[in-house]
Amino acid sequence: MNTCIAVFAYQYREASRTPYLCYADMAFSRTGIARVGTTVAHYDASRRSFWLVPAAGGDALAGFEIRLMCVNCLTMTSSSCGKNTMNPWLEKSLIEIL
Repeated sequence: MNTCIAVFAYQYREASRTPYLCYADMAFSRTGIARVGTTVAHYDASRRSFWLVPAAGGDALAGFEIRLMCVNCLTMTSSSCGKNTMNPWLEKSLIEIL
């Protein structure tokens, strides 16, 4: 078994912002995008995440932070695509996450 360390960006999403709209979940991505914005980052506790609209409202854009995590992964061949992919030791496989 070959193992490797993979870095993923992640975000907690409330139910209304997930694909299935039924319950809140974590979203994982191989790409994390942060935005400097025209005002400071705004963490919205009701959404449990950073939000585009500044706390004071207005036309400004709030900075947007990202969270990164390292995951211990197994490298393996996927039968669905025939390519060498990483399958993290999580509840979902990498293919399901992305």
